Amino acid sequence: MECNCKYVSATEAGDYYEVTFEKEISNDEEYFLIQRQFEFLNDECYIESNDLDYCGHFKINKAVLYNNRVEMEIDRTFNKEITVKYPISLENYSEVQRILKIIIPHLIIK
Repeated sequence: MECNCKYVSATEAGDYYEVTFEKEISNDEEYFLIQRQFEFLNDECYIESNDLDYCGHFKINKAVLYNNRVEMEIDRTFNKEITVKYPISLENYSEVQRILKIIIPHLIIK
C-alpha cells in the first residue's frame, strides 16, 4: 500500500500514542494512522487506513523513517508493505520521530 499525505500529526495521552497521516485534515478520503496503547503489554500496533485491507492490530516487523516518508512491513502473509509519503517541517518531524520510536521501538531512522 502507498499513501500520499499532506498532513502529519503526533499525539500522546498517558500510555496512548498515535501518528496520523492525512491527505486533507479531518477527511477520510486518504489517511493512515498507527497507534499503540501500553495498558496491555503486547507487540502489536493498531493501524487504520481508508483501505480496509490495512485496518487492525498487527505486529510491525520492520519500520524505517525518512524525512519525507515512513516504510513499514506488517506481520502477515499478504499485502504486508506500507509506504506513507508526506511533506513535514523539521519541528513536526522531531515530534513524529519521537512518538513513532515509542510506538515502534525498533524503528530505524535514516
